[in-house]
Amino acid sequence: MIPAIADWKSLPWNDMKDKKIYMTGVKKISIIAGSFAQQAQMHGVVFNSGSLLAFAVAITMGTIHFYSMEIDFKGILQVRPFAYLPFPLALAAVGSMMVRG
Repeated sequence: MIPAIADWKSLPWNDMKDKKIYMTGVKKISIIAGSFAQQAQMHGVVFNSGSLLAFAVAITMGTIHFYSMEIDFKGILQVRPFAYLPFPLALAAVGSMMVRG
């Protein structure tokens, strides 16, 4: 079970010098970003709003979630080279939504 956000003691800005506390905080922020991505996507789909802003938020927060979940203690992204593709695709998707919107 995930504890309530208010109970989380380690967030990245609490201790910038201790890498373990810092990265634990980054993982928690990743969980929050993933939750925002899911909520924005559900808002756009379930409520049939089709809001470009909702989908842009979902793509942006989902990309932040992916990046912050896959980063290691040294700050290096631990994915295979082909997994870098979501970053330019997300940028292109959000950019095309903003042009259309």
